[in-house]
Amino acid sequence: MKWIIRGVIILLSAITVLFCLNETPRAMTNPEIELFEVAYESDRYSIYERIYVDPDNYYTMQGYYIGSKDDLCITGAKENHIYMVLYKSKFYILSEGNKFGVITTDVLREIGICD
Repeated sequence: MKWIIRGVIILLSAITVLFCLNETPRAMTNPEIELFEVAYESDRYSIYERIYVDPDNYYTMQGYYIGSKDDLCITGAKENHIYMVLYKSKFYILSEGNKFGVITTDVLREIGICD
């Protein structure tokens, strides 16, 4: 009986770990494309920038890393609100679009997201 309980616990733990490791980017359900304009465009993806940003908005202090150890850019909730990525005909917030590995820090510097 103890072996069965241990087996079930191990199985449930393994399933939980697999779900936590799932890094599948989540596409936006309603991107409101009319509120954005193209900030950067390439053959693989495009980055859109919000046309109007309310200067009185407050954002949480989250940090999302984009790039590699040698060339890193930290973005936050503000950048996720202002920018979105079009990749393979779907829109993603900036931090989710980064999970595809196509966004470079050079592009983010060109747009003005990173210093």
